[in-house]
Amino acid sequence: MHETEAFILPDGSYAGFSTKYCKLLSELFGISFVQEIYRWEDLIRQLESQSLDFTGELTRTEDRMKIYSMSSPIAERLLQVLTLAGSDMIKTEADINGLKIGFLEGSITADSIKKSYPVSFTSIDVADYQTAAELIRSGDIDAFVDEAVADPAFDEWDCIRSMLFFPTVL
Repeated sequence: MHETEAFILPDGSYAGFSTKYCKLLSELFGISFVQEIYRWEDLIRQLESQSLDFTGELTRTEDRMKIYSMSSPIAERLLQVLTLAGSDMIKTEADINGLKIGFLEGSITADSIKKSYPVSFTSIDVADYQTAAELIRSGDIDAFVDEAVADPAFDEWDCIRSMLFFPTVL
């Protein structure tokens, strides 16, 4: 996905950690690991149809292990909360109690937060980052939580700010 680990340079070439990781894997295994950038729902669809063989985007869970062959994490990622710029509604993790919080549909982030923090919120499935930004702007969700590497996906939305959040969730 378009994020700090995988991005496109002005000349159209890929750069970031994912680019270097694909190169390393290609050299180690002698097969081509081709980097492609997908929107979340397209990534899931490609995995389900078996059109895609490898991704570093999914967190390993028991349910996913029944479907996919998964390794341990290749990198640790921090979480961020995205809200309307100028909003002081959320300052601490406890401030999400009673709020409508968006998460990428099919992600395990909401469950991971609830296992690590004594919080209660309404979890709203969101198809992609564009939809998340529109829902934040319209007030249909109070915030959106995702991995901090996704920050560049919100660059075009001046009305949205992000901050690192939930440091103990892995």
